[in-house]
Amino acid sequence: MLGRKEYEKVGELMVASHQSLRDDYEVSAPELDFLSSEAMKVKGVYGARMTGGGFGGCIVALAQPRAVEALVEHETKTYRAGVWSGAGGTVQIAGCGGIGGARWRCGKAGGGEAECVE
Repeated sequence: MLGRKEYEKVGELMVASHQSLRDDYEVSAPELDFLSSEAMKVKGVYGARMTGGGFGGCIVALAQPRAVEALVEHETKTYRAGVWSGAGGTVQIAGCGGIGGARWRCGKAGGGEAECVE
């Protein structure tokens, strides 16, 4: 989907995935829910969800390059002003860009051709 530039659809799936991790598996944390929710308020952000092993950690957000600065500013400001402001928590943000990505490579055990579906 990213290769086809279906960013809105990927964003919807990211949000649904976060909601499932929070509600169905109960492995999120209030801080992650807060950051994911706040990320979605920034224009140019397609989706956000927790990542990692759960019970704390970090989120990943899919955003337009021009939205990254606003996202960083918004997350930092709202987190510091949020309910965790007295706890001394900090937000650490790392940005990254996309590359060509992974490709499907198909084959059958013992060689031979296999049909691949992307």
